[in-house]
Amino acid sequence: MATYGSSAIFWIIQIAAAVYCYMDMQKHSDAAFEAAGTPKQTSLILIILGGVCCWLTLIYYYFVVRPKVEAVEQGGGYPPAV
Repeated sequence: MATYGSSAIFWIIQIAAAVYCYMDMQKHSDAAFEAAGTPKQTSLILIILGGVCCWLTLIYYYFVVRPKVEAVEQGGGYPPAV
């Protein structure tokens, strides 16, 4: 029975992380995502997959996509994807 409780906690944390990433994605403009080289729709797909399937896509969004988008919005610029 203990495995059900720990599994539920795992899913709650995973869904909460996906909601946090989604809220973070919504505060950035489409143009910032395009300038960072990742369309907003692709980021949304990563977040949905992260919330449903695995943590890897949430980690990828948070540590790879998010810093690029924030750098573009802060004016630091990021070279556009080719």
